[in-house]
Amino acid sequence: MSLFKAREWWSTSCGQEEGFDQASLCVSGLGNSGNEMSMIIIGSHAGTVRVFCPNLPPASEAPSYKPSDLLIEMNLPHPVLQLHVGRFISGSQQFHLAVLHPRSVAIYSLVIRGGNTEHGEQSALVFVYEHQLRRSAYSLVVGPFGGVRGRDFLCVQALDGTLSFYEQESFVFTRQLPNFLLPGPLIFIPSTDAFLTCNSHLHIESYRYQVLADTSEDNSKQLIPDWSLNIGESALDIACVAHSTSEVDIIVLGEHNLFCLRDHGTLKFMCRFEFHPRCFFPYLTVPEGLLMVLIATDTGTLLVQNNTTLRWSAQLPISPVAISRASLQGMDGVIVLLSETGELQCCYLGTEPSLFVAPSIEPKPIDYQEAEKELNYLGTVIRAFNDSSSVLLANTAAERELSISVKPSQHPESRGESEVCFVAVNLSPHSAHAPLTKVQVTVVTRSPLVAEPPSHSIASLSEGYQVASYITVKGAASEFVCSLEVSVIVSYITASGIPRILTSNCQLPLRLVAHPCNPAKEAEIKITLNTSTPEMSLTEIFPEFNSANGGPNILGFLVGSKVVTVIAAKTSTRYRLQSDSILPLALLVKHLIFRLERILKSVEPKASIKVTSSSPLPLDHLFSAIDSHLTCRKHVADLKEELGQLSVQFRAIERRLLTKMKDKKPAPLNQLDTLLNATQVEIISASHRLEQTLQDLENSQWVLGCAVELIHVLLQLSENPSKYTKTFYFAMSPEVIDSDEQGWEDITYASLKHILNTNKKQDPLTLSSSNDPVIDITNMKKIITSVLDVISKSYSTSGIDIEARKPISPIHESEEAEEEPTVPIGSRLAENRGLSAKATHQNKLLPGRLNASAGLMPDTSHIEGNLSKLAVSSPTQNNSEDDILWI
Repeated sequence: MSLFKAREWWSTSCGQEEGFDQASLCVSGLGNSGNEMSMIIIGSHAGTVRVFCPNLPPASEAPSYKPSDLLIEMNLPHPVLQLHVGRFISGSQQFHLAVLHPRSVAIYSLVIRGGNTEHGEQSALVFVYEHQLRRSAYSLVVGPFGGVRGRDFLCVQALDGTLSFYEQESFVFTRQLPNFLLPGPLIFIPSTDAFLTCNSHLHIESYRYQVLADTSEDNSKQLIPDWSLNIGESALDIACVAHSTSEVDIIVLGEHNLFCLRDHGTLKFMCRFEFHPRCFFPYLTVPEGLLMVLIATDTGTLLVQNNTTLRWSAQLPISPVAISRASLQGMDGVIVLLSETGELQCCYLGTEPSLFVAPSIEPKPIDYQEAEKELNYLGTVIRAFNDSSSVLLANTAAERELSISVKPSQHPESRGESEVCFVAVNLSPHSAHAPLTKVQVTVVTRSPLVAEPPSHSIASLSEGYQVASYITVKGAASEFVCSLEVSVIVSYITASGIPRILTSNCQLPLRLVAHPCNPAKEAEIKITLNTSTPEMSLTEIFPEFNSANGGPNILGFLVGSKVVTVIAAKTSTRYRLQSDSILPLALLVKHLIFRLERILKSVEPKASIKVTSSSPLPLDHLFSAIDSHLTCRKHVADLKEELGQLSVQFRAIERRLLTKMKDKKPAPLNQLDTLLNATQVEIISASHRLEQTLQDLENSQWVLGCAVELIHVLLQLSENPSKYTKTFYFAMSPEVIDSDEQGWEDITYASLKHILNTNKKQDPLTLSSSNDPVIDITNMKKIITSVLDVISKSYSTSGIDIEARKPISPIHESEEAEEEPTVPIGSRLAENRGLSAKATHQNKLLPGRLNASAGLMPDTSHIEGNLSKLAVSSPTQNNSEDDILWI
């Protein structure tokens, strides 16, 4: 007997002489509500189903039962043994009611019809489908058997220990439990996909669903449990409580003890009773996550236990046979009790709660002058927050708190077929701001460069600390590297709780991806750089690449399998880079400029360098890379669709085979096994082809990234870069990233079209919808060429007389006569220098397009005609820039 009593909040009576037991109570939501709104569902042995939804009364009235609290009262032709709520209809995510009868299990759906009178909405249970049972049923278990998502299956336990499984509307199989005498409690644990029961040997046994499904009804094959535990007494009820997806507690209510087991069958704790329990309900507290158990005794006492400790005891007004918890009208933790005679009560523990709800305050009239003042003030605060000076101040404060030093090793190590570079990051917090907590150091590289490990975590930083990562090339694809820049991002929280972020960049050594080799005599692609630096030889710029095969004015670089030749003029500050592939050119151009700047600043710290280039844009190679990338994307999509169809076919054949194998009289397989093996072989073959295609797609992404990077480098090296150059860089990013929903071409097309629209241009693709994915190389050619036309016109509007530009003066034949054997053949002086100068002028950026009217869009034929002029000059072409500049 307890000194405390449970407070009654709401109560009613469910009929007379109908009969109820532990499985007659279900607290859940129906329809679209799910677990958001709790409904109390009662099923009696007389075949009556009632659905209650208690409403919170006004503050002036005491809580009591009202006729409107009863949503549904429905008489069924058979006794109700058990109730469950779940997703039992294919293609529907709504929650439906499963009702277990002695010889059938029926599914009902909640239908709510809006009322036209003062009585409000009308609710009804509509019959959906029914499964007839061959054996007398005892209990019903529902859950996502087999790890399915968004669906619930049914399992009916018969009086003879036979389990019948139903996948929603379809019957699957049956299985007889071993060591069976009388039916006992049966539950399903989703985390382990296993069923738990107590057999006649007083053992708690676990059977995995896959084992039950794979084992036939042949008595010669014994069903072996996954684990078994002897508890020494009969189990009245079993329940499971999930702490997380990987931690589950199994609570077993025995006749004299309470057991708590782990999901692998070991005993966690047990508690012995001094009374006879009738029912229980375990749950977890929020947000502490403590395991609490409500236990109702035969003396009408409610016990609240936390593990083995008794936390509360209260006298109940009734002696319940079923107990649960519900969330009613925003009140969490309401205890729902059901007696054997049908008395239904909602109770709470402790003192009387305050049911007063503050009335809503009527809105005051709006003062527009005050609102305008407040809006101006908030606008001032936002502008001050976004001010660049405040950002600079925050960065300065972060630099005072933490110093970052990034030092890559200048001599990469060889590991297998690839080179590895060691990058050390030194963190030095200042003592006045220490300690710094939750320090995260992230090393960011551009693919195919890979950092291992990519991030480091430091719980607390009070003194100098060093972390290190190794940078290597993924798959030994050195020729696809277009940038050696590494960004180190450090985030931390100061002692005062303010989050900070610092960024530091460094350049990896060129030896990581390049090695010295013999210079190539011929090359297809050539890029010329004109610099303002003093004359210096290549041995001074690249001292680690000196070899006997080169000279002070010519060097060869082997980047992966590609050869890049760098030539320096003797009497001028011009450099030429040439190769048969565009892949390594962007990397070498950027690295050459980086080294020139570093050498110049080592002599004059305040000096600046100007590098320009008049080489044509390699648009043909760019379009070829886009075409290859689009083709790989299409192949990947086709293979994924084919693999999906084969998987559906494989599962359909499995179901047919399983149906035939379940029959007591074996039927002929009709070559289903042969079809299953053939489908499996096709799935494996398609998987291998998809794996290879994904690798080809990754290679095409790298090739496309190198081509785009070279385009941006040449645009930035123009004599007077356009104001749209930076915008074009962000619109057509060199980092090619694809997803299943959107690819690089789709993003680039939308971004470039926005540039045209902002310049009052009309989209040349008037027949194409902007919402459709871009899968045609012709579309990409037109949109890219149109944007480059906008960039070229910005040169003319900025006051630069492009027609007056003169080609760079040639390197005379006498300047390189000494190294004639090593100079490429394609670099000889042309016979007709005048024709060559005219050709060079025509091969400038977007030739022939600068005199077009600003208000008219060039037609498609004009754009396609200029594509040939924008292509990179070839050694076999006449009157090219190569004839003028080099010998």
